[in-house]
Amino acid sequence: AGVTPALATYYFGDKPGLLAAVIEERVAPLVGEALTPLDPAAANPMHALRDFVRGYTALAARNPWVPQLIVREVLSDEGVLRDTFVRRFGQGLGTRLLGTIAAAQRQGALRADLDPAHVAMSLVSLCKFPFLATPLVQGVLGVTVDAEHADALAAHHWSLFTAGVTP
Repeated sequence: AGVTPALATYYFGDKPGLLAAVIEERVAPLVGEALTPLDPAAANPMHALRDFVRGYTALAARNPWVPQLIVREVLSDEGVLRDTFVRRFGQGLGTRLLGTIAAAQRQGALRADLDPAHVAMSLVSLCKFPFLATPLVQGVLGVTVDAEHADALAAHHWSLFTAGVTP
């Protein structure tokens, strides 16, 4: 960054403080954009879930490093950013996503016999996997995973998801 270690220490305290600042500056706006549609009080929670799928897929297509960063730094045992991510994004995502799914179930738009946490896990998995396994998805399956094809990929995810969870 072209600064002395003393200057970085003065402003950020330590390495975790610097990493937290990077997360707030670079990652939080992207994640916030993807989470915006999730609203348990939405008049149509299915539209909110669909818009989340579109938003997350577009985010990952424009910034393929985000899902990879999450796997490397949040899901691995050695991940330095695990606590920061869970504290900063995990609880908000969980509350909003589970609330929106429960609202859709109350309206009869999603099957009531499904566990909202399992539905959330399936939905997020559909959105993340292509960007975590890009060499397999593109090289072996021939599916293009990039910003140009994000809308088609999101539409596919939504179609597959709704076919499995709707009454």
